[in-house]
Amino acid sequence: MKRGILRSKDLAEDLLKLPPRYESNCELTDTFVNLNDMATHAARLAHLFTPAYASRINAQIVYPSISHVVKPNELESALARPLHVSVYEPHRRAVYLAATLSYGIIKGHPFMDGNKRTAFFLANEYLRAQGMPGLAGVGKVGVGHDDLINLADLFIDTAAGRLNVEGLEARIGGDECLE
Repeated sequence: MKRGILRSKDLAEDLLKLPPRYESNCELTDTFVNLNDMATHAARLAHLFTPAYASRINAQIVYPSISHVVKPNELESALARPLHVSVYEPHRRAVYLAATLSYGIIKGHPFMDGNKRTAFFLANEYLRAQGMPGLAGVGKVGVGHDDLINLADLFIDTAAGRLNVEGLEARIGGDECLE
């Protein structure tokens, strides 16, 4: 891999190792994970979303600056949040797990630079690994400039303390398959 270029193929190869998508409780599509299997799926994703992977993502985001993990314990804690939530609160949806992951990165501030951008990328990929559309494509056919600015504002509001995990989930997720 060239320095400065993170290939989506790296994540794609890791995602191919995951088992096929679970049956859905929804009538819409098979892209949502069964709520009963959320903890199992979160455990499998915890093997992909490691501190090394998050550090590689951050290095690509802040390039040409040097990526530096200033709080390794905060990084590990943030990456473990979706797994812990899925075990102790099994009714939570994948959108909440992605929101709690990004919230942990934003509030824990484990990197010297690029925490909000890294949180966005990891939450986006977490949702995509769950078989859902990414953050930029939630409910939209074409994503415009204003939509991306609004999405960035969510992460800025979270960093400023104006949004908690539930607020972040509500703003990025909608209620596609809650029943």
